[in-house]
Amino acid sequence: MAGTAKVSITPDTDEPLHDPVRARSPVLAVSGERLAFVALDLATSASENVENICKERFGIDKVFLCSSHNHTAPSKPGKGPEFGNLKAFYEKRIVLAVETALTNTFPARISAGRRSFPQLGFKRLIVREDGHSRESWMGDGL
Repeated sequence: MAGTAKVSITPDTDEPLHDPVRARSPVLAVSGERLAFVALDLATSASENVENICKERFGIDKVFLCSSHNHTAPSKPGKGPEFGNLKAFYEKRIVLAVETALTNTFPARISAGRRSFPQLGFKRLIVREDGHSRESWMGDGL
């Protein structure tokens, strides 16, 4: 069985918002074990509390919190007065992502494949004729 969810973990604020931050979670039930993977739009995240809550409430055997590299979310939630108590907020929203994924379960099959995708990894900066580096998708006239 597998289930997926995408939950906003963007704190309410009066600040202008460019992009919301999210938690995306696939939950898998394989050979009698339940595993939750949570991809977070946060620079760092670790929480024994989230794992304990997910074990107690949902019977999850292991929770994997996977942070992405971004430049807009607080890097240390809950640290310092400027962040308030975001750690508790993030933990609550992460647990909601796992819970939502569990409610969306369906019979699934795990498989693997291989495919070349050259557009995914490439050097973004190219040295131009004028000696300056610019993104590869920008023309020389800019």
